Amino acid sequence: MNTYKIYKLNQNVKDLLEQYHIDYSYDYLVPYITNRDKNRMCSLEASVLDVDDLEQGFKIICREMIEKNK
Repeated sequence: MNTYKIYKLNQNVKDLLEQYHIDYSYDYLVPYITNRDKNRMCSLEASVLDVDDLEQGFKIICREMIEKNK
């Protein structure tokens, strides 16, 4: 089984990884991931903030990435 190395991790994702028994390590635990300007939450994180299903969250993030790259 692989262990995923994460630079910055927020508590919601930490809880989700533990819920699904995913091995991970991290350098920093933060309240949330900021956008590039560091003035608000990352839009990708905001889009899945209330999602607790990995498959649904993955689909939402993929949709967001496709929209951003149009």
